[in-house]
Amino acid sequence: MNRSEGAGTAMNPIQMQRREKALLAILFFLVLILDLIIPALTFAQVSFPSECQQGTLPTDDRKFPGNQLILVCIPANWNGNLVLYAHGYVAPQAPLALPVGELTLDGTFVPQLLLAQGFAFATSSYHKNGVAIEQARNDLNDLLAYFKTLIPQGSLQNVLLIGASEGGLIAVELLERNPNDYDGGLALCGSIGGSLQQIHYAYDFRVVFDYFFPTVFTFPPGQPSERHFGAFDVPENAYLFWPTVYEPRIIAALTNDPLSAAQLFRITGAAVDPNDPTSGLKHLIRV
Repeated sequence: MNRSEGAGTAMNPIQMQRREKALLAILFFLVLILDLIIPALTFAQVSFPSECQQGTLPTDDRKFPGNQLILVCIPANWNGNLVLYAHGYVAPQAPLALPVGELTLDGTFVPQLLLAQGFAFATSSYHKNGVAIEQARNDLNDLLAYFKTLIPQGSLQNVLLIGASEGGLIAVELLERNPNDYDGGLALCGSIGGSLQQIHYAYDFRVVFDYFFPTVFTFPPGQPSERHFGAFDVPENAYLFWPTVYEPRIIAALTNDPLSAAQLFRITGAAVDPNDPTSGLKHLIRV
């Protein structure tokens, strides 16, 4: 239902057609970005379309002060609909950046496909990395308010949310907490079943992994003082070695000891696609 309609007022055929077109465009967008939500891709480079403008918005967060980086794209043939994107988890030690990698496929900035259909698009870095559910929710509300200052009053028809990973949880919270501001959305791979359960699963998996493969996670890698570290005492800058050290070690460990790998997946109950021999390894690396 459009925000301007009364609770008991049905949509007319034109409004229904607009809503259906909006949802179809979002579903098309979903298909394209399902494989693009890995946080490691956040900092990819891309040339933005001419309709897009970068900027910053201030925050009044006293505990975590700072500005969010924003990207707002409005095509010349704007159809009155806005797609707002909530990005996934980014390591707290990483610098703030727009979620370009999550939105890029083979060098193409995927939202450009939405722009070609007349949709506006906006996204944010949030003003804080790490677990930033509350901060991101406030930042996206601020971004929406800013977007409204750029367009003629009353011209905004629908605001549609897409959230990936941590952004999936943020999208659900926005839809639940601000139903008068957002008209629909898609939550992709969000931990909406409970963050505590998600954390327990990740730590339990790591403990079992360490039992079978105790030499994979050492720090600092390749140094005389190198020592094993467990799931609860990971050094802050360990993530810097993930793509060059730890991911190759994981792949080598499972490849060289398939029996232990099979036991790992049997004990943890981790998801494996029997039709895809690489699915177990992909899932393990993501966990």
